[in-house]
Amino acid sequence: MRQGYMLAIRTSVGVDVSGVGGHGIEQKTYALKSTTKLFKDLNLLAKDAAFHNATTVYPVTDTDDFYRLHAYFSKHHLEVIQHFSNNLEMKSYRIANGTISNNILEIRWPLGVPLPSTPETRHDILTWRLLNRSHIFLPNDANNIEPLNSIETLDLDKVLELTKQYAKHKYPTLQYMGIHTIYRRFDATRGMDYHIHLNFRETGKFAALTQSETLTKSFQVIKPLGRVEVVPSPYVTESTRIAILVPTFEHQVEYALDFIRHYESTCMRNQDNTFLLMIFMYRFDSISKGDADPFRDIKTLALDLSAKYKADGSRIAWVSIRLRATLSDSVPDDHVMLNSIYGHNEILSIAVADLALPKIGLESLVLMASNCISFKPDFLNRVRMNTIQGFQIYSPIGFMLYPCRLANFCKDCESCDVSQGTGYFDKWNYDIISFYSRDYVQARKQVETSLPIMRMDTDIERLFNRADKSINNILDMFVSSKLSVHILRGVEPNLRYGGGIRHFVDKHRRESGNSLTLPKCLAETFAISDSNSNIDWVSVGFLKSYFSLYSPLNDTDIFVTLLRLLHNKIPIKDDCSSD
Repeated sequence: MRQGYMLAIRTSVGVDVSGVGGHGIEQKTYALKSTTKLFKDLNLLAKDAAFHNATTVYPVTDTDDFYRLHAYFSKHHLEVIQHFSNNLEMKSYRIANGTISNNILEIRWPLGVPLPSTPETRHDILTWRLLNRSHIFLPNDANNIEPLNSIETLDLDKVLELTKQYAKHKYPTLQYMGIHTIYRRFDATRGMDYHIHLNFRETGKFAALTQSETLTKSFQVIKPLGRVEVVPSPYVTESTRIAILVPTFEHQVEYALDFIRHYESTCMRNQDNTFLLMIFMYRFDSISKGDADPFRDIKTLALDLSAKYKADGSRIAWVSIRLRATLSDSVPDDHVMLNSIYGHNEILSIAVADLALPKIGLESLVLMASNCISFKPDFLNRVRMNTIQGFQIYSPIGFMLYPCRLANFCKDCESCDVSQGTGYFDKWNYDIISFYSRDYVQARKQVETSLPIMRMDTDIERLFNRADKSINNILDMFVSSKLSVHILRGVEPNLRYGGGIRHFVDKHRRESGNSLTLPKCLAETFAISDSNSNIDWVSVGFLKSYFSLYSPLNDTDIFVTLLRLLHNKIPIKDDCSSD
C-alpha cells in the first residue's frame, strides 16, 4: 500500500512510473481508457498481461469499481497461489519417486490437512463405518444398523455428486452404473474421510474387449475441518442454587430413602447450595395422611433432616400428585430392568414438571432427577456450568453400574471405576435433565396445542390423549418446541444408575435366602443358535436353564449377562411370563 501511495505521488509530480520504483522494485501502472466501463469490460481487461502485472490502476472514480477491482485481483492472486501449491506438490512427489520414505518427507494429502491421528491404544482406533444411501452399519457398540439423519444424507449426496463429476472428468469413456461400497471415518483432528467404490462400464473403443464387464474404481474423499469458531455464551458460576426434583412412586419408597440419605451426605452435610423437592406419586385410592400413608417414612426423614440443617439453609420439601386409576396398578418387580423410573409411562415426567415447577419459581435452576441414582459434587457443578438460562439445557448420560457385590467386582460401594466390565453408559435413559424454569415454561407454551399443560392432577388424563405421540419425555418436548436453546448431551461418569437393581437383588435375597430369582420377562429378537437349538426368543427363565446346560454359569453370571443384553437394547415385552 505504501508503494502505491509513492507511485501516486510520482505520477502527480510528473515522474515516469513505468520504470523502477522505490528501493529498486519495478512498479507498473495501468491507465484505464475514458470509455472503459469496469462492470462490463473487466473480462476483456483480464486478457491483458499488463493489467495483471500492474501495481496500480487509474483512474478509479467510482466506489463500485474499486470493489470490483479488489474482488478480481483477490481471486486472481488466490488462483496463482493455488497453482503454485499444486506445482510444489507435484515436485514433492517427483523428488520422492518412491525412493524416500514419506515419514521423512511428510507429504500430506491434501496439503495443509493434518495426517490421521495415531491411536495410543487399541481402544483409540478410529474404525471405518460401512454405509449406503440410507443406513450406516455398526455405528456403535450398541446398534447394528441406524438410518442416516437428514444432515448425513445431504452430506453423502453432495460427496457422491462431486465424486461422480471427478470420475466423469478423469474417465470420460466410463459410464457410471452404481455404488459398490462406501466407508467413512471421522477424525477430530482431520475431518471426515470417505472411501468410495463406484461401479462403471466401459463405453469407449475398448467396450467390445471388456464385454460390458463392471469396473470398480476407488476414490478417497476428505472434508477437512473448517475454521474453528468460538461460540460466545453467557457467564455462569458454580454458586447457583439447584432445585433437585425427585419423583417417587409408592413401590420406590426404599429407593427414595436411600437417595435422601445419599443427598444428606453429599449435599446437606457439605452445605452445597441445593434444595430437594420430593414429588410423591400417590395411587388413585391411597391414603395420604397418618400411619397408612405409603410415604410416611420419607416425610419423617425429610422433616428430621430439614430441622437438623435448618441453620445452613438446607431443607427438603415435598409435593403430592394423585394418579388416575389406570396408572395405579401394582408394578411388577421386573420393571426395575427398564431404563426409566416411570416405566412405560415416561410422559409422566412432563406432568411432574408441570405440577411441581410453580412451587419453585421461574428463575430457578431445575434438575429433574431419579431416586435410583447416586452422584458426586462434581456432577452438580457441571450441571451449574452446562445449564445456561436462555441459552442451553443439559441432559447427562449416566453410568449404569452393575451390582458390585452380586457381580463379584467388589463390595457394595460408590467408588467403582467406570469401565466396560463394571457397567455401561445408559444413553437410553432421559430421566435426568437440567434447565431453567423460564426456559421450560416458554418451551411448553410452544407445544401446548399438541401437549396440554397440566395445571392439576385431573389433567393427567389429557396428557395420555395427546395429539403428538412423538413427545415422550422432557427432552423430546424441548426438541419439538424448537426453542432457540442449545441441547448439550454427554456422558457423565460421576452420575451413577443402578440403585433400583441393587434393591431388587437385596429384596429377593432376603425373601429367598441367598438364591436369586431372576426377572421373568420375555426378551424379543434375541437368538441362541448351536448344533442342538435355534431359538427366536427366550425368556429369562429359559435363559437360565439354557446356560446351565451349555455353559458353567451361576446365577450371578446369568444376571450380569441379562444386564448386558439389556445394554444392547433387547426390548422387554409388557406381558411378563414365568419360566
